[in-house]
Amino acid sequence: MTALTLNAADARYTARLRERLGNDAPAQISTLGNLDLLALPKTALFCSTRCPGEAILRTYDQAARWRDAGRCIISGFHSPVEKECRALLSINLQKASNLLKKMKKQGVILRKGERRWARYYLL
Repeated sequence: MTALTLNAADARYTARLRERLGNDAPAQISTLGNLDLLALPKTALFCSTRCPGEAILRTYDQAARWRDAGRCIISGFHSPVEKECRALLSINLQKASNLLKKMKKQGVILRKGERRWARYYLL
């Protein structure tokens, strides 16, 4: 997987970034992985480490529906429920994990101001 740097004039530069950040959008971004994921609707999954059994079962059912629909799921997959959901989603999961580590291996250097964005905007 090779890192790709896109400037704001590039057609592949995500319009959502410009839309959300306006003038604060970075002049260029470094990417790694499938850029088509950026165009998909995304759902964030956050679960408590302690929750009622009924909520856990509903969450598993929802994760299976997301999997079947090909939904793009964003999560840290840290809590036990999130880990189980990851297993359910793994059948066709297109994931972007450990991106900062992979980008460093590819030689992508994040300047001080870019690190702030990387923490919040990497998929």
